[in-house]
Amino acid sequence: MRLVTFTLPDPAAPGPSRLGALIDGDQAVVDVTGTTHGGSELTSMLGLIEAGPPALDAVAATAARPRRDRVTAIDDVRLLAPLPWPRRIRDLGVLTSHLPGAFREMARRMAGPDEADVEAEYRRLAERFGLNRGIRRSPNTLRDHLYISGPDEDVVAPPYSRELDFELELGMVVGRTARGVDEAAAGSCIFGFTIYNDWTARDRQVRNHKMGAGLNEDAKDFDGSNGLGPCIVTADEIADPNALDGWVRVDGEEWSRGSTAEANFTWEHVVADLSQSRRIVAGELWGSGTFRSGSAFEQGRRLPADCVVELGIDGIGVLRNRAITPQRQER
Repeated sequence: MRLVTFTLPDPAAPGPSRLGALIDGDQAVVDVTGTTHGGSELTSMLGLIEAGPPALDAVAATAARPRRDRVTAIDDVRLLAPLPWPRRIRDLGVLTSHLPGAFREMARRMAGPDEADVEAEYRRLAERFGLNRGIRRSPNTLRDHLYISGPDEDVVAPPYSRELDFELELGMVVGRTARGVDEAAAGSCIFGFTIYNDWTARDRQVRNHKMGAGLNEDAKDFDGSNGLGPCIVTADEIADPNALDGWVRVDGEEWSRGSTAEANFTWEHVVADLSQSRRIVAGELWGSGTFRSGSAFEQGRRLPADCVVELGIDGIGVLRNRAITPQRQER
């Protein structure tokens, strides 16, 4: 299934969010809110995930035989982030092929025009963050799960930044709370996949690194910085998550194209690895790491101050947002 969270726009006031399933080639939404499972009604994506496979089967049955009054054309609804309140967000190193380009640009910003200084800084970055070491485990960094944006929302640079940037990632949604999962059984912990835009205040990231504060902090955590959408595609409909092509368009121009075929790990490996030391939790969102060329930064480019950014992954759809940097507009 292709699951969404949406509202029915009301000229007077927005209504409550609804749980839905896309049908008819994504041209319509079936409202499955209130589907009964085990005596309880399902009212949210998180509730559906936590209720487990029988609840998903109940929703599938509802979506397969919808009442006419529960079907709405896609153009008549407003899609929200499909998982508006993830239990946790982890950004992983399943994909790392973008890092050489990103580190090269960071070195240029840090070192200035002297190429020898750039090379020295690049080597320091590569050593500090493990670029030159064989990756044996699945590294992960926590993001603030409260800062979510969905399809067609404006994402505004925080007031301390003049350089907003996208990062194209595949997002995996954890479907089962577990610990010590064997890799052979790890597929049962994967609920589905979505597009994840790891929005970054790039100038702040450079500043933080210069100060020795790392590459994240407030460069990654600000209002709307975790973009999700347009839907969650359940795991049974993704034959191989490590064989998906992705792309980015900015104001209609293609800026990037890459593939999850460059993944360092299978998702089953990552589930097994991360579940050994502590529980993984149903409703978590895990980012894959950025596709090759999946950011403007590694290409030595900068987004215009006000532009439309579209991230696409085959089999999932397109996540579209307007990126706004007010301080740059005022200059």
